[in-house]
Order: sequence, then structure tokens, then C-alpha cells
Amino acid sequence: MKLRRTTRAQRDLERIVSYISDIEHSPKIALSVLERIENVLEAIKDNPEIGFQGRRPLTREMPIHGLRTTIVYRVVGDTIEILTVFRSRQQPDKKYH
Repeated sequence: MKLRRTTRAQRDLERIVSYISDIEHSPKIALSVLERIENVLEAIKDNPEIGFQGRRPLTREMPIHGLRTTIVYRVVGDTIEILTVFRSRQQPDKKYH
């Protein structure tokens, strides 16, 4: 399976890392969080059914416990499209219409 991030998903990741780095004043923690998210993305790539059925049709959601972060994706042919990555404080219903 191939893994493809939408522009939105890439932007979401950058915002999460930037927030942790700037607001929490910890670039080291931000990189650790990014690494953890990347590990989950690899797990999804290896096993696309790992996530739960998503709130929107044909999507799946993979929560990352301890980070209060969820990855939303869908499988299209032999490609896994990462649609968005959001933190639980955000409103997921507005993130991926």
C-alpha cells in the first residue's frame, strides 16, 4: 500500500508540531510527537483496517492514545489517503467534510 497525505493533513501536522514547539516551548517534545505520529502512519500503511470506522462514509479514524490526536484516512485502491490529523480539542466534524 502507498501512503499519501493530503495538503490539509500535511498542514495539520505542521500546525501540531508548531503549536507544541512554540506554545509549549519544547522543540524536543514536538519532534517526539511527530515521530510518534509517523510511527502510527506506518502502522496504518501496514494494516489499513487498524483504525475504527470514521464519522464520514468510507473513512477510518485512528486515535493516538496519550496524544489526544486522531488520524483520519481512507483507502482508495492501493493508496491510503491521510485526510486530516486533529487534536481532540479541535472540532473534527469541521475538519474533513
